[in-house]
Amino acid sequence: RHLNDNPLFVVHVGDIFTTARDYSMLCPRAEYEEIAAIFTERSPLPTYVLPGDNDWTDCPDPDVAWDRWSASFLPFERNWNDQSRLPSATRRQEIRPENFAFEIDDVLIMGLNLIGGRRTDENAEEWDLRVGHCYQWAEETVDGYLNDPGKKKLRALVIFGHARRGREIFFMLQDKLSNLDLDTVYIHGNGHTWYVEQPYDGWDRYWEVQVDQGANAPPIKVTVKGVEDARDNPPWGDGGNNRHVFGKYVLVDRRGGLYPWAQ
Repeated sequence: RHLNDNPLFVVHVGDIFTTARDYSMLCPRAEYEEIAAIFTERSPLPTYVLPGDNDWTDCPDPDVAWDRWSASFLPFERNWNDQSRLPSATRRQEIRPENFAFEIDDVLIMGLNLIGGRRTDENAEEWDLRVGHCYQWAEETVDGYLNDPGKKKLRALVIFGHARRGREIFFMLQDKLSNLDLDTVYIHGNGHTWYVEQPYDGWDRYWEVQVDQGANAPPIKVTVKGVEDARDNPPWGDGGNNRHVFGKYVLVDRRGGLYPWAQ
């Protein structure tokens, strides 16, 4: 897309609640419903919400919390069916519908349920099953584009999740993508403080971005150039801490970064 294009969609990467000290961590149904209503009433753009550990596994009863989260946010983008073509273009994994994917203008967007926390003896069965499903979804989604001669060449892959988890998923993607002309960015937020990193040797076109906590900074804006833009327009340049250019096509704009009171 062009730099002056309006945004096309919104993704929330989880932790709609804050910490266990807050009343909201009791995870009452009304809190999920209220937050869902804020999005549907105020966002003009199709909105995708991913779970965070604060919204689910940190709640007093995770099973009840998951039912409440799912009832509020799956499939959330359909609230914008009349305003956008993206909801109808979105695919969700049948066995784990919080995982989603869609393609727009030769850019592949994918969301994965990779929450924070640690794998323990108590949660190992659920953890391994969930990460395994995310692995399957990521592999199936990427292979669907790489192996289909009828599809155009992808310019970028942008992945959203809650936390830096599921390393096996990204090792698999590195094997498939590291030799391709494809900018790949994983955006997550579990740590709630900004960083950009390239953690994999030999995968020069991959970046991880952790966003600031939503109360402390505005939502970031991700822009992907078109092929003609990348060829004909001057480079974006380096905007320092607030604007990051990744590869040929991707610009991540912090839109000013931390609010003054959070610095």
